Amino acid sequence: MTNQIHQFTGFAEESKLWVFGLDRSISNVEKEQLVNSLKSFLATWKAHGASVVGDVFVDFDRFIVISADSGSADTSGCSIDALFREVSAAAKLINAKLLSGSHVFFRHDGEVQVEQRDKFANGVAQGKYDDTLPVFDLTITSLKEYRRAGLERRAADTWHKKAFFS
Repeated sequence: MTNQIHQFTGFAEESKLWVFGLDRSISNVEKEQLVNSLKSFLATWKAHGASVVGDVFVDFDRFIVISADSGSADTSGCSIDALFREVSAAAKLINAKLLSGSHVFFRHDGEVQVEQRDKFANGVAQGKYDDTLPVFDLTITSLKEYRRAGLERRAADTWHKKAFFS
């Protein structure tokens, strides 16, 4: 299981970042297929006719992390829509599904797990989880924040605290 922070070498701190959660962990072969598919798209990614410099990394065998270098064309509407379509298509290529924001990813008993928000909230209410639980923050939007803290943090240090532990 990969758990290192990909540096997106040469990309500025202000670069945009998107994180997509998959419904399951993927194998190394699937990871290679997914990354190759997305790198093909990123090589031709454009915003308003100008090239966007992007890179992709799969973290924890479960999260697709994509950055667009702020030194290239600025992404907006149509270029971001194209990115989301390609990420969805790449996930389908390996028979995986992208999960929406209605899910919470966390580490419990040493494994990356995912639950619907309401089920996770019930677990908190029952005392199954506390704010020291390692969670994965898929709301990170800047490369600076990703480099500083990565995806996995204590719930107390993320939006999860206010949503579930206050």
